[in-house]
Amino acid sequence: MQSVEWLYITNPSGIRQCVHTNERKPNTGVQMVVFGYDCLSQGEIAHEVMHILGFSHEHTRPDRDNHVTIIYENIKPGYKKFFEVREGDPLSNLPYDYASVLHYPPRAFSKNGQVTVYTNSGTKFGQRDAFSEQDVEKIGMIYGLECVERNKDYLLKTCPSVGKVSIETKEVLEEDINKYFKDRVWPYGIINYKIKDALEFTAEERENIKAVLNHIEKETCIEFRDITDEDKRNNKNDNDNTNESPENTALSIMKTEDNQTREVSSEKNTTTPVDVVTPNPNEYKLTLTITNMSLIDPISDESDTDNDTTGIKVLRHRLKAKKPKAQGRSKIKQVKKSRKGTVKEGSKKIRIPISPHRRHAVNVILLKRSSEPGCKCPPAGRPNGNKVLIIHSDCFNSVNDLLHVFVHVLGLDHQHSMHDRDTYLHILWDNLTPEIKKEMEEKLPPAASAGFAYDYQSVMHYPWLQIKDGVTNIMYPIWNDGWAMGHWQGLSWTDVQKLDVIYKKQCENRRLEMRNE
Repeated sequence: MQSVEWLYITNPSGIRQCVHTNERKPNTGVQMVVFGYDCLSQGEIAHEVMHILGFSHEHTRPDRDNHVTIIYENIKPGYKKFFEVREGDPLSNLPYDYASVLHYPPRAFSKNGQVTVYTNSGTKFGQRDAFSEQDVEKIGMIYGLECVERNKDYLLKTCPSVGKVSIETKEVLEEDINKYFKDRVWPYGIINYKIKDALEFTAEERENIKAVLNHIEKETCIEFRDITDEDKRNNKNDNDNTNESPENTALSIMKTEDNQTREVSSEKNTTTPVDVVTPNPNEYKLTLTITNMSLIDPISDESDTDNDTTGIKVLRHRLKAKKPKAQGRSKIKQVKKSRKGTVKEGSKKIRIPISPHRRHAVNVILLKRSSEPGCKCPPAGRPNGNKVLIIHSDCFNSVNDLLHVFVHVLGLDHQHSMHDRDTYLHILWDNLTPEIKKEMEEKLPPAASAGFAYDYQSVMHYPWLQIKDGVTNIMYPIWNDGWAMGHWQGLSWTDVQKLDVIYKKQCENRRLEMRNE
């Protein structure tokens, strides 16, 4: 065994302490690694495995003093060497990773219970749950080429047909990407949806839908808005106002006493709002009518506004009711509220701001359940209007099947249909059903990749084995170890980056608009 490199994990002395080291040793023959009994949690094992793979502590990076402060007087004697800055780190160009499993916690090797690593930012660090995203990225950067060469040698021996594959590279221009996704992305990165009939879905299915949408929102800048209840409120308000005249714009306050209409208004030529005096219901009949309101730009935050249950801001007008002096025909008082909150007479419009939830509701997805088997994929991108999204029964077999469907809605295509697909997949065409065969024959233009490399782990990639109508469909990954394809555990890292790239401008526009409100 001295002629090969291998790992021997042991604890001959039965120690409890986790043994850490910054020392780098060449892998020659057997490498013995001691795991103390306190090192057997998943996070501590991940920490030690990173060391075995050749990575050092995050808090010893050359630029660590820009991010954390080491308090040496609190460190145990003999352990200060574990806090020394290392030189010549090839990965120091990556962002400082507080979440790394290789970062010491605040009280690491403390002799008095005080902190040994401190940061002014208040960011949490020193977790021992699992690899951070950047930990995984580091491993891929260092070992990616080695893994490809290993897989290549193995596959060329076991599957000679892959040797016929030629690597094809095509340049993807930014303008081509923008043109391809132009009619697919949702304006402002906002997806408005509503459920056609909640009774069609079980409680568990509705929870699965929410879980998928929450996952996308947490990983990307995209926002989903459920407008189901809002539309019900808007329809109710519309029905309540069906008898109002669209010809006049006025705020009318009228009181009737003994079938006689009397004028109620504020004093003439005044703009000072006063408190409302509630009339006796046995003495007066109060009628409030608002007609032909024009929806225009939102008013400023300084305006005297309230939010009703529909989310639409309505102006408050406080008019002092005076006891009528004479009988006669009532007069209509027209008022308008300016941006500074003053009330003026004689104007013909009242400023009503548009609800933020309705501002981008040009395209709406209407969710409807189908009892048909299977999980059919919808067309990629926004619907260019209101459209019914039919979710078939088998889509609820897995939350990730649902995720696959909604990522189509966001505009992404199948990964296995990319232009360079044949470089990465070996497809048994005779084993494909006619439906899947037709789908696989059509390859997408390079712009559909958004400039990213082929991603076996994408949630938009089919798994290597599918069974449909009793027929087994097989496609082998050529350069991927373990035949793992189709992430099915959430968005892959590349999925997240793609969505952030194609929605970058839309999300920036949304944030800018929200700041200006």
